[in-house]
Amino acid sequence: MISEKEIWAKLDGMYQDKKSQKFVDHLIKSYIPKSKVEKIVETPKGRFRCALTNLNLVAIGDVYTEIGDNDKFKTQFIKFVDTMFSDAVVNPPKINLLKRRSVGLTGVDTDTFLRYETFIAFFNWVENKIIEDDKHIIWLINQMQVGDGFRMNKIKEDGSDKIKIEFVTQTKKGVSTFADLDILHELKSKLKEEERK
Repeated sequence: MISEKEIWAKLDGMYQDKKSQKFVDHLIKSYIPKSKVEKIVETPKGRFRCALTNLNLVAIGDVYTEIGDNDKFKTQFIKFVDTMFSDAVVNPPKINLLKRRSVGLTGVDTDTFLRYETFIAFFNWVENKIIEDDKHIIWLINQMQVGDGFRMNKIKEDGSDKIKIEFVTQTKKGVSTFADLDILHELKSKLKEEERK
């Protein structure tokens, strides 16, 4: 698999090239903030590979099917899907399908897909660019905040000099954080139904 360091190096190279910088801008507009990211439930028709690493992806439904009747793996996988975008992510179960592939994600207004691990590296790269005061990315994020209904906060972590970037979705009623997707609720319901049987 490709490391975060390698993904950052690839993104840096693309970002410095004027032609491919437009693609990086597109990814930022499509995948930032995390509330724009959708987990792929069913395998799409056509090419299903990561746009940055070209590695094969897998849909959540396919993983769930491979897990079958293994309740331990089902529970672990549901926890993984539930915590994918949190700081306390639970590791996915060790099944053959996930050894060869990674869960696919997509964003808003894009036909691209990213591996889960690639998305995390990409998100960290964008945060790092913001912390480093990259003028273009900050300008791009500021433009997006107006149209996409979120705001970006730079916050200092307790007891350290480390700065963290927080993207908060704004709604008409106030501020809310990223919520679970419907598929997660469906998977949880399926698990509960199977437990009752």
